[in-house]
Amino acid sequence: MTDVAIVGIGIHPFGRTDGVSGLQQGVHAAKEALSDAEIEWKDIEFAYGGSSAAGSADTMVSELGLTGVPFMNVSNGCATGGSADLKESNLVFWPESKPFTKKNQSGKYIHYGVREFGMCAINNGIFLHGGFRPYGSTFLIFSEYAKNAIRMSALMHIPVINVFTHDSIGLGEDGPTHQAVEQLTSLRIIPGMSVWRPADVTETAISWQSSLEKLNGPSSLVLTRQTLPELTRSKAQIKLIKKGGYILRDCGKKIDAILVSSGSEVHLCVEAAEKLNDEGVKIRVISIPCLEEFLSQSGSYQKNLIPENFDNILAVEAGIGVCWDKIIGKNGSKITMNSFGLSAPGGQALKYFGFTTSNVIKQVKKLIKKNR
Repeated sequence: MTDVAIVGIGIHPFGRTDGVSGLQQGVHAAKEALSDAEIEWKDIEFAYGGSSAAGSADTMVSELGLTGVPFMNVSNGCATGGSADLKESNLVFWPESKPFTKKNQSGKYIHYGVREFGMCAINNGIFLHGGFRPYGSTFLIFSEYAKNAIRMSALMHIPVINVFTHDSIGLGEDGPTHQAVEQLTSLRIIPGMSVWRPADVTETAISWQSSLEKLNGPSSLVLTRQTLPELTRSKAQIKLIKKGGYILRDCGKKIDAILVSSGSEVHLCVEAAEKLNDEGVKIRVISIPCLEEFLSQSGSYQKNLIPENFDNILAVEAGIGVCWDKIIGKNGSKITMNSFGLSAPGGQALKYFGFTTSNVIKQVKKLIKKNR
């Protein structure tokens, strides 16, 4: 059994909009996922700190943590880290966290201040010192400020964990200056970096586990701001999440099209597949939370998910989509970003750029017709 900690797990607004009950369902799924992955859990408690603004999906899911989990032991060191002045937004501070201060040097949570580059550089140094496993968090867009230190993590094979939240145009009214568009791609192309963009609580838990177990380079967990549903999986599917990509919804031997996606767009693909199935169009949905890990799998595993010379592949991700070209091939298509975002409520921004179930259905039909 592996003895690890989910450092405040930082499950950013993942869960259902039905409040605490939905969160509990997500946490239960995460516990089962890690149990199936042979993670030892002891004295798990559900911790929820809500907001007085009941009814808001963002605030209802504002703080979610798993407490009472033993910290990582000898092989990984003791988890320590924090946020670049975004504690209330990144949610990597959990009830058992104690700030590291001049008076309390036993604390494990670090208030880095508004200094993203400094945070990531400090974390490199903390790991090189030994005895600690550092993590840092900020909005995904602000990874740009820290890029040189992040690159050095990869160059020096330092297993720092970066937690980047507010990952797309879905963050809403802050507008293009805060809406990450090209940042996913810029992280993915760093040699040795593993970028995990989970679709729900279960994938988030496995992403944390995989990042904690990786000791030869950095990992980045890219999390959404908006509320997401907990997706249905079998135990066999949960075990495959660590491979970076797996079949989330299948359709039998006859496949008319394949949808590939990550993060907050996965549930759109599942919803589209279900509606298309009602029309007699058979769709396979593949969730790829970590593109690098998926592409490191054997050719046979990849071909089992995406048959060779299969044309009708649609990639859906709210970011620049160049990294998906190797997946969709010459005849595939994608719903991705090719411009900066805009200032509007998150749902409206996503709809404007085509990240809706109805547009996924439309583009699938268009792709099938094109490749006949």
